[in-house]
Amino acid sequence: MEEANIRQVLLNKGLSLFSKKGFDSVGIQEICDSCQTSKPTLYYYFKSKVGLLDSIVDFYGSRQLELLSKASEYHHDFIKHLTDLLKAQISFALENPDFFYLSCNTAFSPEENPAFKSFRELQKKIDLLYLDLFEKCSNEFGNMRGLEKLYSKSFQSLIISTCNSILQKNLELNESNIYKVIHSFVYGVAN
Repeated sequence: MEEANIRQVLLNKGLSLFSKKGFDSVGIQEICDSCQTSKPTLYYYFKSKVGLLDSIVDFYGSRQLELLSKASEYHHDFIKHLTDLLKAQISFALENPDFFYLSCNTAFSPEENPAFKSFRELQKKIDLLYLDLFEKCSNEFGNMRGLEKLYSKSFQSLIISTCNSILQKNLELNESNIYKVIHSFVYGVAN
């Protein structure tokens, strides 16, 4: 196997195992066995299990941030912004379900957990994206002023829940359901 392929196989297999079993439950030997490689090879590329997770977060997180950044560009259309963010996150979750589940599970870990620490910077950047959008929108919706952080976190939670429901096939992905999700959120914000 070529060097770039070995690294990518370790990233993909590590992500799959961490997502399915949890970061703390997966050992380095299990990752190496599943990739048919040795511990020194993993250590060469990533230095440690945490290093592997950090690389996973960098690799997938940068793609997620890019999608969400484009979707959150401000154009004075609150409903469209929310819809674009929801669609972007759904698209990312469908393309990267293991990363989506790993990031969700990690978000509820104690702050001291190494996996939580690996995701902390990515989550801060995502939080700021949402908050920035809600702060800009609050200029047009005065009743949002002072509540931007609450609304941005509430909307993030709604998005995560919706993505999970779609991935679990409890909610069909279609324009009607997207509309209903967005309008159920906005009803309490814009009226």
